[in-house]
Amino acid sequence: MDEKSRDGKIKQITESILTRLLYYKMSFDVAIYIKELRNWRELEETIDAENSPFIGLGIIASKKNVEEWSKSNETILNEEYVASFEVSDELDSFPLEETAMVYLFTIVEDYGNQILKLVDPNYGLNRKAWHHRVRDEEEDINKTIEGFISPFKVIKKRYISKKIISSFLKLKTERNKIVHGEQCSIKFNEAFSISIATICHLYYLITNSKDNLRVFPWQDFDGKYQQSVPLSFHEEENGMTNSSF
Repeated sequence: MDEKSRDGKIKQITESILTRLLYYKMSFDVAIYIKELRNWRELEETIDAENSPFIGLGIIASKKNVEEWSKSNETILNEEYVASFEVSDELDSFPLEETAMVYLFTIVEDYGNQILKLVDPNYGLNRKAWHHRVRDEEEDINKTIEGFISPFKVIKKRYISKKIISSFLKLKTERNKIVHGEQCSIKFNEAFSISIATICHLYYLITNSKDNLRVFPWQDFDGKYQQSVPLSFHEEENGMTNSSF
C-alpha cells in the first residue's frame, strides 16, 4: 500500500472512531440525565407490578451444575423476587462513570491497534499492547513520549505534544485504578477530552495530512462540518447517506 492510500485509510479509521466516541458521549450524557430524573415512587410502583422488569438473581453453584453449564443451559443463576425498596437502593450504586471511562480507554486502545495494522503489521506478533511502554518513568517525560510514538514509527522531527501524551498516561493510570478497585481522580468529561485529543494527535503524527478533521454525526444545520464523513452505524442501519439531510 502506498503512502497516500495508507493515509486515506487511516483517515477513514480515525473519523469512524471519532464518530463512535461522539455517539458514546451523547449516550452517556442521556444516561446520566435520566438517572438524575428518577422518580422513586414511580420506580417502586413499577418494581411491585406483576410483570416487573427487575429480577433478582441468586447463585447456587456445585461441581456438578458448573460442569453442566452452557449458554443454552443456565444451571448456576436463579431468578428470584426482590422487594422494591431493595431494588431502588441499588440505583446509585452502579459505577456508571467509572465503567464509561474504562470503555473510553478501550476505544483509544482499539484505534491504536487498527492503525498499527497499517503502519507495522508485525507489531502485534509480540502480543504486547502498543501503549505498554507508556508509563511513569520517574517523571522522565521523554521516555514516556518514546513509549508512545515508537510503535507507530513516528518521525521525531514532527511536533509532539507533551501535554497530550502525559494526559494519555493519566487516563491509562486512572483506568488501571478503576480496574483494581481504587479511587479514580478524574471525571468522564476529562477522560473523554483526553481520548479525543490522543486520537487526533496520533492521526497527525502518523499521516502527512494537513487537512482538518471534521466529524459531527448528527444533522449539520450550518454546514460547519461538511466533508466526507463515514456513515455512523445508526445511518448504515437506516440506509441514510450524508446527502440525506
